[in-house]
Amino acid sequence: MRRFLITVATGTIGWVVCWFSACEVSRTKGPHSWFNACVALGRLESWAVDYGSDHGTLPDEDILNGLIERVWKENWSENGLVLDDSEQDLEWIVSDAITLRSRWLWGQRPTYIVDPSLPQGCGFYLMGEDGKSMARGRDPDDLRSWDMDSREFYYRRLYWRRSVSCCLWAIPPAAIAAWLAWRLTKPQPKPVLRGRYDGAHLPE
Repeated sequence: MRRFLITVATGTIGWVVCWFSACEVSRTKGPHSWFNACVALGRLESWAVDYGSDHGTLPDEDILNGLIERVWKENWSENGLVLDDSEQDLEWIVSDAITLRSRWLWGQRPTYIVDPSLPQGCGFYLMGEDGKSMARGRDPDDLRSWDMDSREFYYRRLYWRRSVSCCLWAIPPAAIAAWLAWRLTKPQPKPVLRGRYDGAHLPE
């Protein structure tokens, strides 16, 4: 019974250690596309806030979204984009949106909103992989500049799939550990004393 308990305990501990280690390693393997998208959205937001500091008011929502939509339709190229006087000061934001075009997921463009309830009064968001947003960037699957944790919607699904894979991956080393424990705890046979006794050697 003692041997059985040691084997089970060793296998269980080995499985837990291997599973935990594999999960921790998988968390650092990416993909990092959702994180990079949130960082890029935050960068655009900082430009909009700087614009507000310089001009006393945040960029107009319709004007800025119109500019971004224009360059998006032109395949993210500044060629042929003519800005009028009211749009010149928004050039840095639009240029950055073009520079960061590799960060925009699902073939979508960033959308700008002005909302007093946001930390900076404005922000950018990407509609989720479903391609629509019913709450102006607040859908569970939307990525938001004002909420870096919005990417966790996708990481949770990824971590769940990887956790299941890690469970299966941990089985072989745990089985080897249990097998070794079983072999090492095998009881050793007691030595048998061999000899010949005759009457002269028997005790009286």
